[in-house]
Amino acid sequence: MTHGRMSRLFVAAVVIGAGGVLAVPMPVAYAEDVCTVPGEYLNLHLGPQPALGYRASLTVQAAGATIGSSALAKVSPELGTYGKATGSVRGRTVDFTITWDATGTQARFTGTVGEDGIARGTSTGATVPINLWVAGDWESMSPLDCASVATATVTSDVDVYDKKNEPDGAGQVVGILRAGTQVQLAGSCAPSSWCQVSGPNVPGGWGWVWGHLQF
Repeated sequence: MTHGRMSRLFVAAVVIGAGGVLAVPMPVAYAEDVCTVPGEYLNLHLGPQPALGYRASLTVQAAGATIGSSALAKVSPELGTYGKATGSVRGRTVDFTITWDATGTQARFTGTVGEDGIARGTSTGATVPINLWVAGDWESMSPLDCASVATATVTSDVDVYDKKNEPDGAGQVVGILRAGTQVQLAGSCAPSSWCQVSGPNVPGGWGWVWGHLQF
């Protein structure tokens, strides 16, 4: 598994053909980087404010990969403007929008989390008078937490168990995953087998499913 880039894991499937036994690589799962905000806030350095000549800051409420809802842009300890933020960190892509309380206008922030964990990007939108916020480059004040996580997509509705429901059938159904749901995989996972899944979309946060996953 290569950190920072999508990679594939393979298992060998045995196929009997004219030439005998042949090991054919089959996809098991793919891994992608998942980045989250440590703590309760995403703190950004903003580009220089033309009228004031020094760097401003932005503090946005965050919870893991979810960004929002409160935001405060400051050009000095005394001067700032509040807003409501909504958005997320998906993989290494940062994308959120702030609606400023004072003007009702919006600012969009997009960027990428680098290998050093620092998120960098640009913002667009109308200036908040009097230069309380101006669009431009930004970067996070501290690194985000990033890890390589294997993910899969549920192909059809499937029951979630608290344990593998074999060989004794002792597993208990704790919920259901709907088709199209994204889940994270714990350990190796192959088609038509028991796979341990986790994530915010999984009832109770984690469980076991049999098949019904696309890697």
